[in-house]
Amino acid sequence: MALAMRQSSVAKLTVTRSVPFVRSNRRLVVRASAAAPLNSAATAVAVETASAVHVLSSESYESFIASNELVLVDYYTDWCGPCKMIAPHLEVMAQEMPAIKFAKLNCTTDASAKKIAMSQGIKALPTFHLFRGGEKVGVFVGGKPQQLKKFLQENTA
Repeated sequence: MALAMRQSSVAKLTVTRSVPFVRSNRRLVVRASAAAPLNSAATAVAVETASAVHVLSSESYESFIASNELVLVDYYTDWCGPCKMIAPHLEVMAQEMPAIKFAKLNCTTDASAKKIAMSQGIKALPTFHLFRGGEKVGVFVGGKPQQLKKFLQENTA
């Protein structure tokens, strides 16, 4: 949207635009102030949104799995392309399947997270483990959302 006004004039409207913020569970909201001159910069504010996917740390990993009946853990890293591509699909699946607790563990945050990944036999990313009552009942490797959804439907029915 473009406004054709002289540089010295003052805008008499408020523009709010919400766009996806790619690398996290946030949205970027851009606002132009109602009385700000058009030559001033618009303010950008990152707004935290409620996420249906729990972010685990190496400290909370075991207790989260033990305290929930059905858990899907996504083992990922920040630099993994397929991990980034499937992340928004996990948010949707988590809302569609409330019986399953969705969680993710970044395998490269610290030495403890790396040890967890090694102990779980993570050799490719993203890898998903399905836990029922604290016991691993299924493994899915890859970043294909439709196949992951099918895997979950088959293993939770």
